[in-house]
Amino acid sequence: MVALEALAASPSSFTGAVIFEPAAVIGPPLAGEGDEVLTQARAAPAAGRPGQAMAIFTQDAGGLPPWQTWPVGMTIPLIPKYRRLVPCQLDSLEAIDRLGVRLDTYAQIKVPTVLLGGDRNPAHITERLDAIERVMPHAERVVMHRRDHGAGRPRHRSARRQSAAPARIGVPPGARHYPQPATVRTHSGMTARIAANEWAGRSGIVGSRTSPRRPIERL
Repeated sequence: MVALEALAASPSSFTGAVIFEPAAVIGPPLAGEGDEVLTQARAAPAAGRPGQAMAIFTQDAGGLPPWQTWPVGMTIPLIPKYRRLVPCQLDSLEAIDRLGVRLDTYAQIKVPTVLLGGDRNPAHITERLDAIERVMPHAERVVMHRRDHGAGRPRHRSARRQSAAPARIGVPPGARHYPQPATVRTHSGMTARIAANEWAGRSGIVGSRTSPRRPIERL
């Protein structure tokens, strides 16, 4: 979301962008009508149950099934750094909902952009990417096979590198690429096999005109 908003606010600052599964609002708020999900999630840490807060968030806002959210709820209380981040995750959810539907704004982004997404996600994540792809005039879609919203975890980034031409987003030759080829769908209806950026799951990697010696910048 930060990457999309940065592109909209200052498109001349960027030569291109690669964005992974942004949680854009395309209809009802992510936290539900009347912030029901957010209210329930915030009440849990206040009652000393941070794990329950994240279970509520991942199931009701993230759309994950209970068999995936239950381990989240069990793990969070055991790891201090994760417990401390629970309020930050809920603050992010609130901030995204406050932005509201911004598709008209994203439609004005002319910067070449690759939209990354896995093929093992809840349907609503794919729907959000679909909506953004439809309105952005210079977007290309990359589907990472056998990947979900956790595609940025270290076990995925440590895979063997493969050599492939970068997507046409203004990334200079020699930039690192994601090791596993993925399918690209363009507005012309063509498909091709390319390799996305090596990190694969970190949203907001962009080429910056203002940083010639560091062509890949993370927002």
